[in-house]
Amino acid sequence: MSKAAAPQLNPRDIIAKKYEVDSLLGVGAQGATYLARDMASGRKVALKMLAGPPASDEVAQAVLRRSQALVHDSIVRLTDTGMWEEPGTRTQFRWVTMDYIEGETLRRLMDSYAGQKQVFTVQEAAQILVKTLEAIAFAHRPDGFIHRHLKPSNVMVQTRMVGGRPVRTVRVVGFGISDLVSEEVLQRASSTPYHARESHDVHGTSTTLDTYALGILFYELLCGQPPRGTYLPPSHVRDLGEAPLPKRIDAIVFVATNFSPEGRYPKAEDMLQDVQRAVTDLGGDDTGLSTNVIVGAVAAVVIAIGAIAGKLYVDDGKDKRADEALRSEVITATASSLPAKDIVEKRLAGHEGMVWVPAGEFVKGRMRSEAPEVVANYEPVASKAYVKGFYIDAFEWPNEKGGKAKVRVTSAEASEACATQGKRLCSEDEWEKACKGPNNTIYGYDVAAGDPASLAAADAFDLAACGDLAVDTDGDGNVERENGSGARCRSGYGVFDMSGGAREWTSTVGNDGPFLRTKGGKSGDAARASRCSFYVDQRADLPDAALSFRCCIDEDAPMSASPAGGTAPVEGAAAAPKAP
Repeated sequence: MSKAAAPQLNPRDIIAKKYEVDSLLGVGAQGATYLARDMASGRKVALKMLAGPPASDEVAQAVLRRSQALVHDSIVRLTDTGMWEEPGTRTQFRWVTMDYIEGETLRRLMDSYAGQKQVFTVQEAAQILVKTLEAIAFAHRPDGFIHRHLKPSNVMVQTRMVGGRPVRTVRVVGFGISDLVSEEVLQRASSTPYHARESHDVHGTSTTLDTYALGILFYELLCGQPPRGTYLPPSHVRDLGEAPLPKRIDAIVFVATNFSPEGRYPKAEDMLQDVQRAVTDLGGDDTGLSTNVIVGAVAAVVIAIGAIAGKLYVDDGKDKRADEALRSEVITATASSLPAKDIVEKRLAGHEGMVWVPAGEFVKGRMRSEAPEVVANYEPVASKAYVKGFYIDAFEWPNEKGGKAKVRVTSAEASEACATQGKRLCSEDEWEKACKGPNNTIYGYDVAAGDPASLAAADAFDLAACGDLAVDTDGDGNVERENGSGARCRSGYGVFDMSGGAREWTSTVGNDGPFLRTKGGKSGDAARASRCSFYVDQRADLPDAALSFRCCIDEDAPMSASPAGGTAPVEGAAAAPKAP
């Protein structure tokens, strides 16, 4: 068991001579939660065993007092805390208790809707969000008590039908938990789409952390998945035969999820006012926002412009040197292991239309010296990662030069298509390594061997490098752009369109819920989205007009004969990878 992991309890375990464990309710980054019985009163409680080194009694009692002061119908308060020593290890862990709430988490409710191909109506989404906002606004009012870990699994929902329509009671759980865990646990828990970039800084606490999470949650209620990285506004995503969404809702999401904390709603109360106005006064001015939010948004724009013009993001050279040292180490190892051209050609025999990527390390994640406005807050920082040798399709399905990538497919449909050729979906690491090439560039652009200028150019975004945006605009299930149409849109391993085609399914499971990782594409903020390290977690059963796939196969796995209309020979794909 990791030092940071919460201990495993068993039914009938007794905690502090007060609570008898019944069953496990759930496990998260901050700890494990159990259904337990208060032995004195017989009532049910939720007992959470926290991960990592325990907070002191002084800190825990202060947090307990603050939590108990949050007397609100939609807030579940902490009721008790103490220390527990794991038998056999003498390792101590802190536990807390709270009232046990019957019902289901919002995460489970969202998944249930998705499984039934349902979406929340605007009124349903707003009802859930308003009740959640009321709870958070109450906590923010006295002294800015920040939840810091808001996400669907920390919102409990009870549903009853009234007049054939669902009416829901909402309660927020987890207030105070983030104040009781270590920096390590807090940082690990902050790697979900509901966490703003600055949440990784344990000292970067602000009520805007909560309004950011609520903006992400509102988007997911409306659109079926969170807006990771670049995204379309809700009014562009929903096409349900309903009346159009008021533009104010787009504006609410935009302000709440602003990259800069200064551009977001300062507190939940400000966001609550706008949401209430959006759903109760649809005939009014759809673009109206709270005066203080407009001022904040304007200030944020000024700050953003100033940050770019004055380069407020200061890299004193340390990050750049660290990046180059890491990349140089990996490039050197790669160069020494690249086989001769005849060996590559022998490898590719029988794998027409595919590119061989040899086993070895690559630089996974974003470079430290990349500008903050280009990277996504959840991308891992650059480090070495090892990948076994594999083959990858040179183009997006159906893997034909000049063909048009197939889109509007679910991950299951993509997997089935690959399986017909004895292949599989690529993993996230395989995809990223193939995109970065042996030179580990930021973008999947062509690099001339031994040309430093060409290498530097592959670290800079070029809108023209990959041609037109890859999206299906006429509804035929194929993008309008032709595979391989971008002059420079070929990675150092010889794989095309990874930084300019459609986004692509991978087999890697996302961070939260039933999502799979997708890579590539250049929709939205193209400079960010087309970077090899960028990813978006997409609901596995949710296709879209700019989401395609390509296939991989292990280097030692036999491949089935290509069926008619499948993988075709690809010009240039059999060439050896270019040496750094």
